[in-house]
Amino acid sequence: SMIEDLNRVLREYGINNIYSIQHFIAQCSHESDNPKEEGYGDGLIEGEGEGEDEKEREKYREDLKYYPYIGAGYIQLTGEGNYMEFSNHMKKKGIYDEKIMSKTAAKRIAQAYPWESAGCYWTIIRGINKKASKPNVHPDDISEMINPGEKNSANSSYGNRADIYKEVCKHIKKE
Repeated sequence: SMIEDLNRVLREYGINNIYSIQHFIAQCSHESDNPKEEGYGDGLIEGEGEGEDEKEREKYREDLKYYPYIGAGYIQLTGEGNYMEFSNHMKKKGIYDEKIMSKTAAKRIAQAYPWESAGCYWTIIRGINKKASKPNVHPDDISEMINPGEKNSANSSYGNRADIYKEVCKHIKKE
């Protein structure tokens, strides 16, 4: 199930203290949000909120300069380099999946590895877990590690990410 997969990924990638779990869940909630739907985790492929139908969404995706390595998973793994690092990580685990580097790569990650790719990006590719595991780390500092350079842009997502983090901390807390 999705919860079992999440719990496995939290264990496997060392996302195992209250601070790192709070930051991870908050960032995944923002990253996988389809703004047209209620709740989170409904936008596992970039562009889910674009256009009225799948044809319009596919056109949006194909126009992206990094297509077909578009955002996919609970943390939107994006770009050929990140896909390659994820693919290599999976090979080290003994999982050889040529679809990770194919034209349908994003769909494969969204369907088969949405939590796995997020955990790998968080801990292996970007090394975010080390910082996120410390107390009193501002969510903006974590957001900057996921979306560097967005902090001062007009359409920065940092405020939304911080709001989600505050909400997550109300529900996931020390006993």
